[in-house]
Amino acid sequence: MTYEERSRLAIFITGNEYFGGKIVTVDLMDGNDNPLIASSTCFEKLNLPHYQDLDTMYRKICYNIMDRSFGNM
Repeated sequence: MTYEERSRLAIFITGNEYFGGKIVTVDLMDGNDNPLIASSTCFEKLNLPHYQDLDTMYRKICYNIMDRSFGNM
């Protein structure tokens, strides 16, 4: 990931531009009901669906984190 992508991912998960030693919990969601990732900034938690391959997962993560309507960048 690029620096901007890592920063946007940190904002998506924690609400801050950096992880700063925070522990992030990753939960794998059952089924394929929601094809996009979700996060809870209050609990530094990432909900990740099961994807067929890493390329698909990377594309879905980038799609979510680059949404300019979230965060303050």
